[in-house]
Amino acid sequence: MLCLVFISHFKVALLHSPFAEKAMVKTADFTLFFFFVVVFSQSLLLAQSQPPGIDPQDKASLLIFRVSIHDPNRSLSTWYGSSCSNWTGIACQNPTGRVISSLYPLRICPVRFTHLCKLTSLQILDLSGNNFSGNIPTCFGALRSLRTLNLSRNSLVGSIPGTFVNLKELREVVLSENRGLRGSVPLWVGELTNLERIDLSFCSFLGDT
Repeated sequence: MLCLVFISHFKVALLHSPFAEKAMVKTADFTLFFFFVVVFSQSLLLAQSQPPGIDPQDKASLLIFRVSIHDPNRSLSTWYGSSCSNWTGIACQNPTGRVISSLYPLRICPVRFTHLCKLTSLQILDLSGNNFSGNIPTCFGALRSLRTLNLSRNSLVGSIPGTFVNLKELREVVLSENRGLRGSVPLWVGELTNLERIDLSFCSFLGDT
């Protein structure tokens, strides 16, 4: 009986000792820290899983472009709101929202598409299989992050703009099936050291293609 009373008093004394109080404080601090780590991790995962919001300036340029085109199939009817995932044919960089890929074949007919030149973060510009006509815009030479340019199967005319020499990141250029493209293949093509593929088939360029 005395032993039980002693143990009981010892436990009470231990609970009220400075050592016990410090241990309880440390336990509480660790629990709070662990809680914040879990909440932060879940918030981070949730943010990464959500599609980025499209950059406001890029959004404005794309909306102006949309107004300038004939879109009988309403291919671009999804171009609204701030979430990049809503925009057909568009891919955005996470988390900046800058447009990095634009317009796979949508069967649209633009009056002009120079507003695409303002999408300066573009890495992939695929305008193939649409109804584009006229000259290739010289302002495409301002898209210095561009790695892939596909303008095939349109009705483009004229020559390759000299401004393309500025596209040092280009790895692939596809201009095939534009019968109105003509002239000589520019010598500066050899200066694009990252270029791996250039397709000028079924055009009207002079020399070997």
